Amino acid sequence: MTNRLFCTLTFLALYLSVAQGLFKSMQEKCVYTLYVKTGTFLTIGTNAKIGVTLTNAKGKSVRVPDLRKWGIMEHGHSYFQRGNLDVFSSRAPCVAFPLCQLNLTVSGGTLLNSWYCEYVDVTSTDPHKNCSKTIFDVKQWLVAGHLSASVDKCNRKVHSPRNGTPVAGNGVLREGGSAASESQ
Repeated sequence: MTNRLFCTLTFLALYLSVAQGLFKSMQEKCVYTLYVKTGTFLTIGTNAKIGVTLTNAKGKSVRVPDLRKWGIMEHGHSYFQRGNLDVFSSRAPCVAFPLCQLNLTVSGGTLLNSWYCEYVDVTSTDPHKNCSKTIFDVKQWLVAGHLSASVDKCNRKVHSPRNGTPVAGNGVLREGGSAASESQ
């Protein structure tokens, strides 16, 4: 009887620990939605793999090696082409909000001339918590020899304009959330 009770309690403890681990892993997934705007210049667009790494001020990050796999545009859509506003969304491990650093990388495939990224708008939502939105004003070319672009505002105070949307870019943050060039 004692062995049976011991086995039952051991099984129950094991079951509860596994169930708790599964429940916890399901809770720790956030929904990330990214809007990526490609420039409108001629000869812009790429069929290469675009990767994204999003990082918070504590250095915790979420990496998406191939953003196309998160694509939610209609079937047959050509991502990262001239003038496109492409939308991507998926669940990934949560990192504390707000996100303050973006790194874009181009790899694989072939560059069709070059790719110019205007901005990346990121919304992240954690179950049972508020959502966070950050606009990364990229405005950079990604071409052969320069296959990454980074916007890092983690060491700088990010201004939250009246509408509550932090704006991060390559320039100085001004009242109202617009970014101006550092040289101004």
